[in-house]
Amino acid sequence: SAIVSNAELLRLDPPAPVSLADPAALAETIISTALAASTVARRLIDYSRPVTANEVDRAAFEPHTLSLDRLAADVVEGEKVKGRPGIAWETDFQPTRPIRGHDTQLRSMIDHILVNAYEAMPSGGGTIGVSTSTDDRGWNVLEIRDTGKGMEPSTLERAVEPFFST
Repeated sequence: SAIVSNAELLRLDPPAPVSLADPAALAETIISTALAASTVARRLIDYSRPVTANEVDRAAFEPHTLSLDRLAADVVEGEKVKGRPGIAWETDFQPTRPIRGHDTQLRSMIDHILVNAYEAMPSGGGTIGVSTSTDDRGWNVLEIRDTGKGMEPSTLERAVEPFFST
């Protein structure tokens, strides 16, 4: 919708009586939104089919054994280095059982959840908590909490639907 609405603004002839933005800024928004959309499409393709790669690169795409607690700790350390203003971190990385997975995809998942946490925070910042543990069933648990405003009940009902976004 960002692509279409910004293109519609550029297409107006004559220009809108009230200038909403300059044409260069609108064009930049169209380009950046299109590039972001192509990245999403590429990731959907990557997640929905087996990875194909030449034999030299194949090892990078194969699932391997990794430690969820170390992976989460690495991601959080990278976020701390970025130094987002007003964000306090609470971490508790208990050892977890090794899992088989794709390091890059799991890091990306955690990154996306953290972006969501940043967006939920009030402008002054807040606290993000990240922890790992093993539950009573022996399952690994990754918990990410924030002090943002939370979700409305109608949003919460749909939160697990594929492609649902607010």
